[in-house]
Amino acid sequence: MVGKMNKIQAIVFSCNRAMQLQLLLTSIKRNISGIDKILVTYNYTNDGFLEGYQKLMKEELADEWVSQQNYINTKGYRDYIIGLLENKYPYVCLFCDDTVVFRKIVMDEVLQFMNDDDVITFLPRIGLNTVYSFCGGKTIVKNPWKKYEDLGRFIRWNWKEYSHCNGYPLAMGDGHVYRTPEIKSLLGKIQGKSVNGLENHLQPIKKDITRNKIVAYKHSALVSIPVNRVQTFSPQNVSGEKFSYPVERLNEAYLKGYVADFDKIDFSDIKGTHQELALPLKPS
Repeated sequence: MVGKMNKIQAIVFSCNRAMQLQLLLTSIKRNISGIDKILVTYNYTNDGFLEGYQKLMKEELADEWVSQQNYINTKGYRDYIIGLLENKYPYVCLFCDDTVVFRKIVMDEVLQFMNDDDVITFLPRIGLNTVYSFCGGKTIVKNPWKKYEDLGRFIRWNWKEYSHCNGYPLAMGDGHVYRTPEIKSLLGKIQGKSVNGLENHLQPIKKDITRNKIVAYKHSALVSIPVNRVQTFSPQNVSGEKFSYPVERLNEAYLKGYVADFDKIDFSDIKGTHQELALPLKPS
């Protein structure tokens, strides 16, 4: 899969979610063109979840698999992550296993905008349709639009004029595209023992960023589907209010031969960067 130009690497973070990871990787294969390498870094809390990952590896949906068992929750975690960011790829795209790419993304188009010195990142989870940061059952967090530049199929805005997701340029798992040297430098300024910890510690230093623009498609192409929670760093994060799928149940179903059915998921009314959706299953 590694392309001749070696432009962009995708790094996917996963914990105990083999089935949801299978859905994400399938959606990347289906809807993103121009990614040269996909690397999955994963951890698990019992042998059942490990078995799920071992089964998924056989589907050959990623180019490289790296266990982070020896690094998660240790002081060496940050340097481990920085080491995954290969210098031969000028750009990197970061994903978390509860996201899904539901519309086309053409990386050659995206990277043209990354030539602009004012642009810090391309963000596929944002669009004019995403008027909420979170759209669950009871919990609704608004994400209102103000000023932006209309660039045809794309939009561009000053993230420093926004709060919530429109003003959130530094994240570790929502499809953000970064210049590899830049995100490595930013990570080198902080500490963190997990991917959530790294993202949390990136927030205080965003005030020092001189690039003040974010680019996105006019309609979002990726959505986070928070139907369960595996991390404990931010226990206040809401999940499973409208649709709840415990990771144990999904893993058992995956080991029995079921996968999430991308074609049956209803992406027709995406209005949040994080939005709970039903996950219909089908035999693999």
